[in-house]
Amino acid sequence: MKENVFNPPLQSLTHHAYALFGHKESILASLAVFLKEREGISLQSNPNFWISETETIGVDDALALAEAESGKAFGGGKKVLILAGSLMTGQAQNKLLKVLEEPTPDTHIFLILPAVGMLLPTLRSRLEVLSFSSDSTGRSVAREFLKLEPAARIAFLKKFLDASAEAETQKKEMEDFFRSLEVLLYGEAKKNDFSTLSVGLSEFLKAKRYALGPSPSYKILLESLALSLPTVSE
Repeated sequence: MKENVFNPPLQSLTHHAYALFGHKESILASLAVFLKEREGISLQSNPNFWISETETIGVDDALALAEAESGKAFGGGKKVLILAGSLMTGQAQNKLLKVLEEPTPDTHIFLILPAVGMLLPTLRSRLEVLSFSSDSTGRSVAREFLKLEPAARIAFLKKFLDASAEAETQKKEMEDFFRSLEVLLYGEAKKNDFSTLSVGLSEFLKAKRYALGPSPSYKILLESLALSLPTVSE
């Protein structure tokens, strides 16, 4: 890899389980490159590779990972298991915690979520926590959005929406923006012990559910967030 895009850097597979936070598609692409170049593990046609991608990671997803985790790797290699989503229920986290209590040798689990604040402390303590440090278009827009005062945000968002007139392009950029905004909000909330952003986070999560649903009105959702989220320095 020309650069290590994880922070702290992911140097080698020294841990049984990792939590990777940031933009899912970017993480998956970078992780595949890391595994092939640093560990000699290709994910293509690999019987020791398992992945599950879903919007909300529930108990059934955690149980499926537990089943994939059990038993030795085929052919004496290493198993790579990836569980990726935008949210993870508390029940699923508790189930995954039980899986991590008795790890299978030569098996490496990667949990991919937008923000570290989504994890229960008990589960987080069992994972090697890394964030994805590569800056996406959505992250740049989200960061600039949070810096602005509400009135300036409206004008800023108008330009952003006008630049994404094509439906499919707009949908992809909006999804990227909302996921990136979530990462930044949880990071800011953690720094401030959630004291200044508790209301804003609640409003954001409501808006996100609609934004990632069918036929969302991005203009209405973004204008609502422009007024409800506090200005942050980062």
